[in-house]
Amino acid sequence: ARHLFEIMVRSKTELTTGEQADLIYEKFLERPLEGFEAMPPQPGYQAKLRDQYRYIIMGKGASVTESIRHIKSVLKDVKKKRGVIVTINVDP
Repeated sequence: ARHLFEIMVRSKTELTTGEQADLIYEKFLERPLEGFEAMPPQPGYQAKLRDQYRYIIMGKGASVTESIRHIKSVLKDVKKKRGVIVTINVDP
């Protein structure tokens, strides 16, 4: 079975949020993991909620443990912009 991973990037500025999401996505392309696929960032279903803009990168992977480890290591490699919050949801 494949699992879905929702990587949500949010901040108070739309530009910052979009740029951060793009940086994260580019890092996924630079560091592929066998059996894991990341989709390009999309504005969130509710693009702005509670004064924060949201972008979502969806990922698909076979193993939850391996995929989470991969996502976290990719996120650690991306220089974080000020005021940006990144969260990971499994099978949202």
